[in-house]
Amino acid sequence: MVISRTMPIANRLILLAWLSVATLSTTSATGSPSCFTETYEENKVLLNCAHTHMRRLNVSGHDAGLKRVVYMLDVSDNEISVVSERALSDFAGLNILILSRNRLNDTRALHFGLRSLARLQVLDLSFNKLEHLSWGFLQNVPGLKILDVSNNLIGAISPPPAPEKVALEKLLISHNPLRCIENVPIGVRDLDLSGTEATPQELTRLSAFNNLVYLKLDRMPNLNETLKRTFGELENLEEVSFRSCRNLVRLDEDTFSRGNRKLRWVDLSHCALTTLPKKLEPVLLRLQWLDLRGNPWSCDRRIHWMWRLHLAPALTVPEFRCVNPPGLRNMGSSNFLATRVHLHSVHSKMLAGVWLTILIGAAAVAVYMIKRRLNRIKLNVDTAKYSVRHYSRLNESSDNVY
Repeated sequence: MVISRTMPIANRLILLAWLSVATLSTTSATGSPSCFTETYEENKVLLNCAHTHMRRLNVSGHDAGLKRVVYMLDVSDNEISVVSERALSDFAGLNILILSRNRLNDTRALHFGLRSLARLQVLDLSFNKLEHLSWGFLQNVPGLKILDVSNNLIGAISPPPAPEKVALEKLLISHNPLRCIENVPIGVRDLDLSGTEATPQELTRLSAFNNLVYLKLDRMPNLNETLKRTFGELENLEEVSFRSCRNLVRLDEDTFSRGNRKLRWVDLSHCALTTLPKKLEPVLLRLQWLDLRGNPWSCDRRIHWMWRLHLAPALTVPEFRCVNPPGLRNMGSSNFLATRVHLHSVHSKMLAGVWLTILIGAAAVAVYMIKRRLNRIKLNVDTAKYSVRHYSRLNESSDNVY
C-alpha cells in the first residue's frame, strides 16, 4: 500500500495502523484470506475483499476509522446474497461499490444496505442472479451516476418512484432477457442494451431519451431492422453501435436525420446488411467514424453513391468487402468504388461526347433550315419584283394602244 505525503495526518495514522494489522496475512473466521488495502489516484483508498468466500457482506472486523476513508470497496467474486444495513454503515465516504459475481437475486435486498452511502456514485451488480430490477434503492443513493446490472437474468423493470429525481447518467443493462424498456430512466446519457431481447418496435421508445449521448445495441437477436425516426430526434446523440446484430438486414432511410447534429460515430460492423439507403448520405458524410466491415454487401449500383464516403476528408471508413455478386467476392470497397467511379467518369465522358455530337448535328440542321428559309424568302421577294415589273409593262402597253 502506498501512503501519500499529501494525505491528511489523521488518515495516514489510521492507514498505518491498519497496515500493521493487514500485513500479518490473517484469515477470517471461515478460513478465507483477509481483505487488503491499496491506494490509487492521489490518496483514494481501495479495500479489496474479492475472492474471500463471503456469504454475507461482512467487514465488521476492520477498523471503523479506515472504513470512513475508503473510496472503493471491492467484494466481487464471493457468495453474497444479502447486504445488511449494518455491513456498510461505517463507509460514509464510499464512492464505488463492486458487488459483481455474487448471488444477489433481487435489488430490493439492497434497499436498506445502501442507506448510509449518500456519496455512492458507482454500483456494479453485474454477473449476479438478478431477475427483477426495482429502483427503490435509488432513494438511498441519490448521487448514484453509474449502475451496472449487465449479465443477469433481468426480465422486468419496475417504474422509478420519482423519475425526475433519478440522477443516473450511465446504465449498463446488457445481456439480460429484457424485452421492455418502458421503465428505463429517460434521463440517462449512456445506455447499453446490448444482448437484450428488445424488438425494433420497442426501441422506438428511445426517441424520448433526449439526454442520450452514447448508445450500444450490440448483439441484439430480435433487432432485424430499424424503424423510422427511432434515433432521428436525439439531438445529443454522438455515438451509436449495432455491432454483431446478426439479424439486422435493413436500415430505414429515416433511421437518422438532420436532427442528429452531434452524431459522430456509428458502428454497423458484422451485421447482415447488403446495402444502405442513399437518403442517409447527408448524415453519414458528417460522421468521423463509420464501420461497415463484416456485412454481406451486394456491390451493385445501389451502393455506388457510397464512394463519396471514402472521399469525405473528416470521415474514416475502414475497408469492407463485397460478397455479391460472386465475381466481385472479397473485392475491397475502395477498389470496387474506385472502379465504379472510373467507369462512371468514362461513361460521363462518352455521354458528353454523344451530347456534343447531337448538339453539333442539331446546330447544322438549324443552319440548314435557316438558309433554306432565307432562300425561300429571297425567292418570294424576286417573284414579287418580277410580278411588279411585268404588271408595269402591261400597263404601259395598254396606254400606248389607246
